Amino acid sequence: MSKFFSSVVEFDTASADELVWASWRRAGFVVEHAKFGEQIDTKAVGNRLAEIFKTRHVIKDRKQLKSDPDRAAWREDIVEEFFGDEPLLYSASSPEEEAARDQLVKMVWEYASTSLSSPLNVALAELHGYVLLQAKVAKRRARPGMKGVPVPSEARFLTEDFELIRDYGITRGLESWRRATERFEALLKEFGNRQPELRLAIAKTVAKEMPSVTGVLVHADPKAITAEHGTGEGKAED
Repeated sequence: MSKFFSSVVEFDTASADELVWASWRRAGFVVEHAKFGEQIDTKAVGNRLAEIFKTRHVIKDRKQLKSDPDRAAWREDIVEEFFGDEPLLYSASSPEEEAARDQLVKMVWEYASTSLSSPLNVALAELHGYVLLQAKVAKRRARPGMKGVPVPSEARFLTEDFELIRDYGITRGLESWRRATERFEALLKEFGNRQPELRLAIAKTVAKEMPSVTGVLVHADPKAITAEHGTGEGKAED
C-alpha cells in the first residue's frame, strides 16, 4: 500500500495515509494486488470521471463558456462530485484530516489532468469526440474562502468546439513548443560561445536533424491531412 505523506510534516502521517485510503475504499475504487497490496483502480476512476464530465462539464462554445462559466470544473467541484457526501471533505478538523482531505483533492485533480495519459483522458479516448481542456475561469460560485469574489482560477471542461480547442489546446501547445525552441536556441548559443570552433559543427548537426523533428508533426500538415481524409474535416478557419 502506497504512502501519501513524507515524515517531515507536523502531523501523524500514518493516520493521514489511512484516512485517504479509507475514503477511496468507501468510494469503491480500491483493489487488492497480489504483489503490491491495495491499489487504486485508476481505470475505474477514469471511467467515473468521464461520466461526471460528460454529464456536468461539457461546454458547447465560447459563448457558453462566458455566459455559464460554472459548467467548467474547479478541483473542488470534481472531488465533491466524485466522492459525493464523503465525510472527510466536509468535516475535517484535525491536522491529519485536513491533510488527508487536501490529498484527496490533489489526487482527483491529477487523475483528471489534461495529460493524454491521465485516467480521465484515457477513458475519453474511447468516446471519440470530446476534448478535455483547461482554462482560467471566473466562476460565479466562489471558491472556498473567497467569500463571493469571482477570482479566475484553473478549471477543466469537455468540448467538441474547434474554437475552444484552438484557444485552450492548440494555442497552448504552440506556446509550449515556442518556449522549448527558445530554450534550445539559448542552449546552442551557449555551446557555441564556450566552444567557438564547434559552432559550425553544432549548426550542421541540428540542421541535419530538423527535418525529422518537424516531420513528427504530421497532424500539423494540411496537405497530409487532406490526402488522408479529404476536405471538409471540421472548421479550420482562422
